[in-house]
Amino acid sequence: MIFDEMHAVMQTAHNHRLKVTGHCGATEGIKNALRAGYDTMEHGTFMDDEARELLLQRELASFVEHVGFSPVDVIKCATRTGAQIMGRVDEFGTVEVGKLADLLAVDAVLQIEIAAFEDHSRFIAVLQGGFVRAGCLATVSVTDASRVR
Repeated sequence: MIFDEMHAVMQTAHNHRLKVTGHCGATEGIKNALRAGYDTMEHGTFMDDEARELLLQRELASFVEHVGFSPVDVIKCATRTGAQIMGRVDEFGTVEVGKLADLLAVDAVLQIEIAAFEDHSRFIAVLQGGFVRAGCLATVSVTDASRVR
């Protein structure tokens, strides 16, 4: 679908208080769905950097600013609730012994500044698989990064 069609779908659904989910695999379709304001995105297989940035805009902070969630509840929804929806709460979704966990350390008090999640310059470390993959600590040597593990 082209952007105008996707936007019309979103507007019509939202006028009827319905949600819109985009099933997009191609980069342009992903970007069009995000620009049109789709509520959720499935797949997103070939998402490029621009599409990732679009996905991160409006997301967590908007739940605090426009929906009225507390920052802590937003973080829980983004982690634990996602695992519950997938039926994999025993595997991930919370930081517990025996669970998989990628972690994000941000230079902010998130209860006050939830929008810090959207500012990559404030990322101290993104830990995936036990290694620092992004953030200001990612510039540390491989030997030093392995100590974080």
